[in-house]
Amino acid sequence: MKLKVLSWNVCGLNDAGKRETLKSLLYKWKADVICLQETKIEDWSNRLALQVWGNRWTVWAELKSCGNNWGEGGIILWDKRQWSCSGIQQGSYTISCMLDDLQENFTWCFTGVYGPHTNSEREVFWSELAAIRGLWSDHWVVGGDFNVCRFESEKYNCIRRSKAMSRFSDIIQDLGIIDLPIQGAF
Repeated sequence: MKLKVLSWNVCGLNDAGKRETLKSLLYKWKADVICLQETKIEDWSNRLALQVWGNRWTVWAELKSCGNNWGEGGIILWDKRQWSCSGIQQGSYTISCMLDDLQENFTWCFTGVYGPHTNSEREVFWSELAAIRGLWSDHWVVGGDFNVCRFESEKYNCIRRSKAMSRFSDIIQDLGIIDLPIQGAF
């Protein structure tokens, strides 16, 4: 099975023009599952989902932007003709969906993340990710904005590796995550 997942920190979707631009890019990229962080949208609706993806069969799971830690809101969208959702887990920094392929016998978990900016909050975040890993160990995809990088080359003007960067690398290894390279961006 070939699966195409798009994860993007959109830095706000309250502007209709920005939603239209995003819609045209999503049409071009033809992703199976879309995860958007920092949407700054308090309540998603069918109208908004249609404006963003342009697919009338879109369903979603969201973390509200009002007063949560998930970067001013986030959403995972998928096509209900392809996927059914058999479970959703919401945390402070994550949202996870167990998705079942309706054509093939394939189930997987997608976790969207928006990581905190402080080291003390990151430890809570790492524990939350480990708990999700414990719930759904098979076929797990994690995407989003961790708000920390692994290597000096990934951060502008970074000349040495911080403790947060080392800890992030340790978490990736401990949870058995494969760090895929970003395509088309820095």
